Amino acid sequence: MLRLLAIALAAITALATSVTGSSAYESWCFDDPILEIAGSEMRIVVGVMGTPEQVQRMVKSAEVTVIVPAGVTVTVLERTAEYFKEKVKVRRSPEVWSGGTGVPVLVEVRFHAKQELPARATVTFGGAIAELTGTTSGLLSTSLVGPAPAMPAVVWPPLSVPPYPGRQADTH
Repeated sequence: MLRLLAIALAAITALATSVTGSSAYESWCFDDPILEIAGSEMRIVVGVMGTPEQVQRMVKSAEVTVIVPAGVTVTVLERTAEYFKEKVKVRRSPEVWSGGTGVPVLVEVRFHAKQELPARATVTFGGAIAELTGTTSGLLSTSLVGPAPAMPAVVWPPLSVPPYPGRQADTH
């Protein structure tokens, strides 16, 4: 009886160890800078596959470069750095954007890593979505055209009407 109890106890211990003993699982480790470009949100979800410990140890940083035409406003709203550092750079292309149309944007993601691991990025801008896959040793790149910014509301008639020559302005 004592022997049966020892075997049962050993089996329970082995089962508990196999269920909780190892946290070395491979998964996607994502971080995501969020930008505002010409009034529209762009979300760039950058990921590396590996255990969280492996990704933190092997991936120094992800460099996200966003290239927009001159005249386009860009603001970095948020960035996370749970698994690796993120560097967000904004560069201007030589073309000039004058508004009224969608904003052309080029997104490039480069990793600085000690080991080649599977990598991916998902870029959403307006209604456009781009899925990029590769490795930490390569370049992930996509071009998107975002939505045209909303035109400011026009108030008519104007709130203040300049007077005609020889008349005084309305003050009611």
